[in-house]
Amino acid sequence: GYLAVMDGHSHFDIDWEKVKNKDNIDIPFCDAGYKLNEFGKLVIHQDGTISTELIKDYDKKDPVADKFINEELAKTKEIADRIVAHTDIALSINDEEGVRMVRNRETTIGNLVADSYRYITGSEIGFINGGGIRSDIPQGDVTYQDVFQVNPFGNYIIKKEVLGIDILNYLEFTARFTEKEYKKDGKSVGEFGGFVSCSGLKYTIDTSIPTSVVEEDGNFVEVSGPRRVKNVQVLQNDNYVDIDENKSYIISGNNYILNEGGNGSNMFIKYNELESKVILDYDAIINYVVIGLQGNLKDKYSSTDGRITIL
Repeated sequence: GYLAVMDGHSHFDIDWEKVKNKDNIDIPFCDAGYKLNEFGKLVIHQDGTISTELIKDYDKKDPVADKFINEELAKTKEIADRIVAHTDIALSINDEEGVRMVRNRETTIGNLVADSYRYITGSEIGFINGGGIRSDIPQGDVTYQDVFQVNPFGNYIIKKEVLGIDILNYLEFTARFTEKEYKKDGKSVGEFGGFVSCSGLKYTIDTSIPTSVVEEDGNFVEVSGPRRVKNVQVLQNDNYVDIDENKSYIISGNNYILNEGGNGSNMFIKYNELESKVILDYDAIINYVVIGLQGNLKDKYSSTDGRITIL
């Protein structure tokens, strides 16, 4: 089995802890946060023992690289620090205990981002994958950098007309890891970067039904049995009505999901774009917060509104 695990992608800040490997042996585990704010360090000692730690700063910096980094940061600082909105509440990807929720549950920030895509495109449904929401929106003055960190990949928002059956397949695929409880022992469980936050849509995930999704190399193939996603309804004329798998719906989302099949969600690739590169994802959020909401997030996003029910 493995002797140690050095993780650099899960966004937890863990210098050292013990986890079980496949042989049920305790091994060191280290997680180096995100955005290169720290580095994991593993040392194999002469007696064979292994230790891990996080390096958050260092004295011996390469002067050429350090000068280049500081010059580039100075160029972008004026834009990054520009205040683009003021909000009366903060929106977070985590719960009150700091446990991440955006990859396995409905969240207020997920709803906001999905709503911004739907608002900017005028589509019926908006989608955003949980792994695409990377940071919180703070209370008070919100800078361009704050919003950029929410959607930092620079994806374009696009618009497509798709059949209801592919929306159902998408929801089923993204909910295949969802568990009844979203955390255990202070950590998220049942996470998936493709777990979707939605706008103009609501549905139920019945976790008592095992997933029947067939996949190949992490990519969707088909749903071969009972579906755990139920009661899917689309917002039509201010009322939620049952989705029709044979009907076409206008959806919006980022190019990573709708064009590239990100996270294995390949069911929308076959559809042509109605509108291409409508706007960058973080600019969609800014426009929605500033123009659509006029900075008033409290009325609509103080709590979730039952778009995703977990049984």
